[in-house]
Amino acid sequence: MQISGTRLLLPLPPVASRPPPLQRLRVGQVLQATSLSGNIDGKVELRIGVTRLIAQTQLALEPGQPLSLRVEKAGPLPELRLLIPPDLAQLRASALKQVLPRQQPLGPLLQRLSSLAGGGDPALPGQVRQAAAGVLAGLAKVDSRAFTAELGAALLDSGLFSESRLLHGVARPTDLKLNLLRLLGLVKTLSGDPALLHRTPAKTATPPAAEVPGEQARQALDKLGRLLDGALARIQTHQLASLPGDDSGHQAWQFELPIMGRGQIDLLRILVRREAGPGSKAIAPRPVWSLTLQLEPPGLGPLRAHLRLQGETLSTRLWAEVPATAGLLQAHLPELRETLESSGLKVDRLEAHRARLPADKPLPSDISLLHEKA
Repeated sequence: MQISGTRLLLPLPPVASRPPPLQRLRVGQVLQATSLSGNIDGKVELRIGVTRLIAQTQLALEPGQPLSLRVEKAGPLPELRLLIPPDLAQLRASALKQVLPRQQPLGPLLQRLSSLAGGGDPALPGQVRQAAAGVLAGLAKVDSRAFTAELGAALLDSGLFSESRLLHGVARPTDLKLNLLRLLGLVKTLSGDPALLHRTPAKTATPPAAEVPGEQARQALDKLGRLLDGALARIQTHQLASLPGDDSGHQAWQFELPIMGRGQIDLLRILVRREAGPGSKAIAPRPVWSLTLQLEPPGLGPLRAHLRLQGETLSTRLWAEVPATAGLLQAHLPELRETLESSGLKVDRLEAHRARLPADKPLPSDISLLHEKA
């Protein structure tokens, strides 16, 4: 048996007295093997199932190392190839290629859900409108006295941590991604069963007489389904972009939070970054945290705030597109400084500017979908 690079050639004299059933191997078959020894003079002992072999290879294998081998060539002298699993960066890039073409901003879906929750579009079954109202009921409300606490809970319910919280059994009924998935499942179920389109729940606000033909309902369901799929792909994009990268200590988390207030739904975009701060071998580096907020309050226009924190030192820069809003920010900078300093922070820089804000980007700048070595 010989391993050249990632290729394995069989057979060599087996360790066991009985020859292995190599003639049963099929091209494309994947075998699970274990290295029983390290590489000694270009040879290593392997176990495939109950069969023990001696292989020739230049690979540095460790005793007990599991291997996945694929049959490249069958016959008297089979060839096997070592399968190397993709790393996290490759898996993330592959997943992003699938969700990026589908992702859409959350705004259009939220407007649609708000209309449905208000009783709009009688073409859709009542249970869809009820489910839409349930999604909106879990959003943070800006006019609530407990808005600060609700905002913290909204970060956890944004969908970024849905699978992690499910794994630990702490998922909440207000989780945005899970609620959208449930609603999408309902839409698909109704679309696939025409009989369900003519059923009216016992407690629906739409009487049976107001129902419309099933074909119109299916078209409305298809449109809603596309909006849901695009919004879920958007959340998945944020999840993939928030996965840890290399071991340099850099990581970013993206959030897109729907906030209820003043009879409408606003989107609060948040980007949190952690970077390894300056340090030395003797002194551990203190991480640098940055927070970017972007929102568009009614009457104020687009706003963006960037905060950078290292230790107890905070730098803050604010931007507004509307001149009057920029003037308001500059006029209230002393109050903001006083509030920050009263919290025990050392304010290094505090500025407000008028500027045209860049377009929203769904991915941090440090993520690439291209292989530079291709």
